[in-house]
Amino acid sequence: MKRLQLAHHGNPHKMSGSKGKSMMIRRLLVALTATMVILGAHPVQAATLQSFMTDCASDDDDVALVGCTGIINSGIAPPEVLAQAYDNRGLAYDGKGQYDLAIADYSQAIKYNPKDSAAYAGRADAYQAKKAYDLALADYSKAIELDPRDALAYTNRGGTYDQLGQYDRAISDETTAIGIMPSLAEAYVNRSAAHRHKGEVEQALVDISTAIGLEPSLAEAYQSRADIYYEKREYDLAIADYSRAIDLKPQYATAYIGRGNAYDQKGQRDLAIADYSKAIEAAPDSTDGYLSRAAAYWRGGDPRSAIADLKVVLKLDPSLTYVQTMLDLCQKEADAKAVHP
Repeated sequence: MKRLQLAHHGNPHKMSGSKGKSMMIRRLLVALTATMVILGAHPVQAATLQSFMTDCASDDDDVALVGCTGIINSGIAPPEVLAQAYDNRGLAYDGKGQYDLAIADYSQAIKYNPKDSAAYAGRADAYQAKKAYDLALADYSKAIELDPRDALAYTNRGGTYDQLGQYDRAISDETTAIGIMPSLAEAYVNRSAAHRHKGEVEQALVDISTAIGLEPSLAEAYQSRADIYYEKREYDLAIADYSRAIDLKPQYATAYIGRGNAYDQKGQRDLAIADYSKAIEAAPDSTDGYLSRAAAYWRGGDPRSAIADLKVVLKLDPSLTYVQTMLDLCQKEADAKAVHP
């Protein structure tokens, strides 16, 4: 998503559209007006500040960090510009996975502009990434209070409710988001997930297909629909959607695992193992690919290969005690094969 020009780094929150554009123009005018005031008193510093402002609005997180930090440290930026700089830097930190720093900056943005709904929404996104769901809910709710037409605040709050198992509330928020912005594919994705978690598979399938129609390049939507087809045991349709997700996102480890599972259900174990190996290449620090491949090796009568993968799993996450049980069983089978090949 694009940052607003010296305003909000368009966090997953501020999507394009007439409302986003008008906000961008309004904030840009605020920034330019502030710069003109500064220019009268500090012409040299103002030129530098203008350069920082351009960088602070960059889509590149590293560039934005430098520009926003320059504004914050300039000592001459007025409060409204400081609020926007902290907001943009917060999203840059969020984009780099530095959620604590993002939260700190969004909090500063709120300090300078307590009515900034997007700062609350951005902080909520960071809280959600840290799985601090109660804090995320509070901030999404505040963002909605300040801006009741913020469709993404509703859809992100709905996603948080879904994480907490509050599926009816999730569906309600996603439906509200769709009412505000009918073209918002993410709301259909999230509502589909909530329906699926409630066991309402057909409703989930309708919503996820609508999301794909609205945004055909959304890999996660194909992944979600493939999961539904897999649950319905429609493995060929699942494989087609997993493959599309992989085409759109070649390092999509979850899609490789899903497609591998579908191949395994069809008895195509070699293709399954190849996909699990691709998942491991894409996410070598995740246990999921190793566990899936180990199970496929074991079912295929190759306990020694399974043992090698299970040992990696235990190295990555020693808390998975059930894996030790699997390892012991594989070892017994491998020993028996050695005695009676």
